[in-house]
This record gives sequence, structure tokens and C-alpha cells, in this order.
Amino acid sequence: MATRITDTHQFYKQLTRAGISEAQAEVIAHERARQYGELATKKDIELLRRNLELLEQRLTIKFGKVYFAGQIASIGIIAGLIRLILN
Repeated sequence: MATRITDTHQFYKQLTRAGISEAQAEVIAHERARQYGELATKKDIELLRRNLELLEQRLTIKFGKVYFAGQIASIGIIAGLIRLILN
């Protein structure tokens, strides 16, 4: 995730000017910065979407390979059974 830069000192000063104690303002500013750091940005979401699309494509290809291999195996089994019956 991208890191969001927050000016915690500026926020702290705003809180203390509004009458909140320095200890409380420090905790509030720290928690706000921590929580903002955990938010996903639009770029984060777009990157996740692209990664999911690529994963979907890879899984589709892998499923197609497995399906095709199963079809080939089925044809081989049927051909073998036909040979057994006809001989």
C-alpha cells in the first residue's frame, strides 16, 4: 500500500490550540497518522484490481490446460477401449 504523508505535528498543534491537552493531542495525532497509513488509496485499489485480473487470466489458462489434458486422456481411454473391443 502507498504511504500517505500526514503532518502529525501540525494536527497536534491544531488540537492543542482547540483546548485539548498535550497528552491527549499527542495520542490522537499518533492514532490518526497510524490509521491513515492503513487506508488504501485509489492507486492501491487500481493495482489490486490489475493484479486480480492477471490472476484470473492465469487461472483461466491453467484451467484450460487441465481441461484439455483431460479431454486428451479421455480420447486415449476411449481409443484403447475400442481397440480392446474390436480385437
